[in-house]
This record gives sequence, structure tokens and C-alpha cells, in this order.
Amino acid sequence: MDDGKTWHWDSGGLVGWSYRPMARRDGRLVPLDLERQETRKPWLCELVGRLPALLGDFAYPSRVHVNAQGKGDDACVIDWQDEGGRSTLLTFLQRELAKEVLCYLNLTCLDRDLEPLEITHGAAFWINLWVDESGSLDLASDAPVYLRLELNADIYAPWSFGDVQDNALLASLNGPRLTSFLERLERDVPAQLLGMDGERYSGLVGPRGFTAPANTFRGA
Repeated sequence: MDDGKTWHWDSGGLVGWSYRPMARRDGRLVPLDLERQETRKPWLCELVGRLPALLGDFAYPSRVHVNAQGKGDDACVIDWQDEGGRSTLLTFLQRELAKEVLCYLNLTCLDRDLEPLEITHGAAFWINLWVDESGSLDLASDAPVYLRLELNADIYAPWSFGDVQDNALLASLNGPRLTSFLERLERDVPAQLLGMDGERYSGLVGPRGFTAPANTFRGA
């Protein structure tokens, strides 16, 4: 087997999926009412607190940045792994009016020898809340609250921008982890898929991650 790297990392984001959080009623998804701050803040804290369970074996939270009303992009910055980091974050979210929670993720993968492989900041997860100066949700927006996952690493793609483009082995080992996470987002948040982007991987990106090409891998 070629020893060249078969997956690619890019801090600009390679592929993304966006979701609208919903509520479940009588077995179906219905719009979630987050217009009031007294409803929105507990919902946000509960979702952030559940993030490790949602991520499962796909990744774990690393650094978290919060943009809060009147306090700027880095109103609260914590390392999730630090003792007290999570409680500091949740206390801040309960007290302040958050506009964005950005969580950098370290991906937990397997290498070609089935050994653990960790990719630092291999993905980012956003919780975005469009609010006006009064703190009210921008109800003119189709999705005033939305979730987004962006991958900085294409270890899950059967065709990659790595030195060696055929990444089928690592994709088969790690792709199910990405797929399971996206399924949990929809089922357990719950959330509705708004859209996905990954034009550079034309034909390989789907609602549950990457799909294998019909025949073989395309050229560069």
C-alpha cells in the first residue's frame, strides 16, 4: 500500500451540513418556539450540555467560543477539557444572551492499522441565533436558529484531496462515525436538514455524510 497521506485537512472547511432545530409532537417534527429568551436560554444550555452524547465516537469538544449580545465574538472562551470549563460555559449561557456558540471538535478516528487517530480541530459545530438589538429572534429569517457542522478533514471521503486520492479504506473505517452523528442530530436534537455543501466533492456528499462513487475514483 502506498504510504502517502490519503486524507486532507483544511482550516477553511471542506464540507458542511446545516439544520433547523425542531420539536417532536405525535411522532412528527413541528416548529420549535424559541422566540422568548426564557425559553431559548434553557434550550441552548440543554443542547450544549448534551453535545458529548450527540457526538458519540465521532469527536469530542475542544475549544468553545461564544458571541454574546453586547460583548463580542469572544465573550466567553473555554477549553471543554479543562476542569470547570463546562460549568463556566453553561453559567455564561444562562446569564448572557448568546448569538453564536462555536465549538471546535477533535475527531476520533481509526488509522489503516485500526489504531486510534485523533485529528485536532478536524471539525467545527455552530449553534447560531439571529437576534436583533433587543435580543428578539429575527423571525423574518427562515431559520433564526440553526445548527451547522463543518468538516476540516476529509478522512470520511472515499475520494480525497490528500497526496493519494484513493481514501476508500479510511472512509470505510470512519465514515460510519460521521453518519451516526448526523443521524443523531436529526433524531435526538431533533433537527431538520436545511442543506449541505461540498461542491469540491461533486457527487460524493449526501445527507448522511459521504457516499462511494458508482465505479471508481475520479482523477485530479
